[in-house]
Amino acid sequence: MPQRLARPVYEALPLLWAMAGAGCLAASYALRSSGFSGLLALLGLAMLVLAIAVWMHRRDYRATAADYRMRGQPMPLPGAPLVGSPVPGGAGEPGGRDGDPPSATG
Repeated sequence: MPQRLARPVYEALPLLWAMAGAGCLAASYALRSSGFSGLLALLGLAMLVLAIAVWMHRRDYRATAADYRMRGQPMPLPGAPLVGSPVPGGAGEPGGRDGDPPSATG
């Protein structure tokens, strides 16, 4: 089984890429008389764009994670409890997890 990064490290990667990109852009500005400056500027810009794209993709996934989990399952009947949230304090209720759908009651 392939090893995974720890969650705090995984979540910090876009920030690290953005910081490295900003560092490359700063180095590009500092070395502006060198031919290496243009390469650093392109690398820095690419790293910033990558960091923003990954951050936005993860944010979108967190916002729609319930939809991803519900794929392939039958649609719940109106008024029926959602699958995966049988207890109070679960999905969408105070004390529930972030990214969970609102409860079907109400």
